[in-house]
Amino acid sequence: MVLAIVIPCYNEEAVLQETHKTISKKLEQLIDSRSISKDSFCVFVDDGSKDNTWSILKDLSSKNTTFTPPPH
Repeated sequence: MVLAIVIPCYNEEAVLQETHKTISKKLEQLIDSRSISKDSFCVFVDDGSKDNTWSILKDLSSKNTTFTPPPH
């Protein structure tokens, strides 16, 4: 089973690093236990943030292929 997680973001720069860490760890656990497919992923959707949310999302996605921000 492929799990797709969609997370809306608006001015979330203060919590994105921790959110990424927590969800990444859980996805990894679920994939390792074969509860979900290795093709599972998480999409963060920036909803017009005024802070550095988009920059952080781009940086996080470049380091982890299970996280993808949609085009901005």
